[in-house]
Amino acid sequence: GPTRSVDDRDFYFGDLQHRLVQQGVRTLVLCGDMQGGSWTAFAKGQLDTGRLARVPELALLNPLVPFRLMVQQLRASARLRRLAATTHDLFVKRISLLASRECLAPDTARTGLYFWIMRSAIRRWRPRAFMTLYEGHAWEVCSRWGVKAEDPSCYTVGYQHTAVFPESQSLMSPSSATAVRLAPDVVLSLGQVSLELIAQGHARVQTRVVRFGSFRYSPAHVQRPADPRRRVVLVTPEGLASEVKVLFEFAYACARRLPNQTFVLRCHPELPMARALRLVSVDLAKQPNIELSGHRIEEDLARSSALLYRGSTTVLSA
Repeated sequence: GPTRSVDDRDFYFGDLQHRLVQQGVRTLVLCGDMQGGSWTAFAKGQLDTGRLARVPELALLNPLVPFRLMVQQLRASARLRRLAATTHDLFVKRISLLASRECLAPDTARTGLYFWIMRSAIRRWRPRAFMTLYEGHAWEVCSRWGVKAEDPSCYTVGYQHTAVFPESQSLMSPSSATAVRLAPDVVLSLGQVSLELIAQGHARVQTRVVRFGSFRYSPAHVQRPADPRRRVVLVTPEGLASEVKVLFEFAYACARRLPNQTFVLRCHPELPMARALRLVSVDLAKQPNIELSGHRIEEDLARSSALLYRGSTTVLSA
């Protein structure tokens, strides 16, 4: 969003920038507006050339790059359609057609832009290391690709801050089948358990895994489950449109059958409530025991007796 936290602590990275600066390490934070508000307000609120330097990432993007990317998307889509038309394998045909459509998706374009944003950043400042979150998302891969394409000697560091699932192949066993190194040089692991889960797959691509911890850690404040007499269910999907639709519509169905329970619906910062409401096929506002949260997450957790989620690490805080 357009405003920075009072103490400049980041939700994921905590006070890491402060710590690095105190050790004499020059740092720069590249940031993007996940709320999709006013670009001018965001840029004015985030730009900082002082000790805790930060730059809006889109400021590093050449205006011609989106057009260049659009041409590449169209070419890739056409190649996949030709493959679908010439193959006799039904599975390959279906996958190719699906991929040809995904090539043209707006999310694909937004993801691809990170390649050029990071190339521009590396060319301009020549950093020794580049650090990003490590969840297995495509934008992370495109970012590291841009870094290595510009300067192969720049260390890429992935901060594995979230839960690891066996199905997350890009986290469990990253690919090495590319000319440019796309796996991080170093992975900072949430803890010993996740380190052991990902160690073998990363050893194959010569990635060093370090137990790091989390700035989100806080000791438990209670010794027993929440009081069920609160009758409040907090619903927390991740920032994925498909998951918002499934969980919110399921919560709506539950709310109709359980009128004595209050369902508090909360959105991930990547997908604001206004957009989430357009994704569901039911009118949530007309259900009296459904509440759209406008509170801080700590307040929502404190008044809830149950949490409905799929893969969100909100469950750890809860």
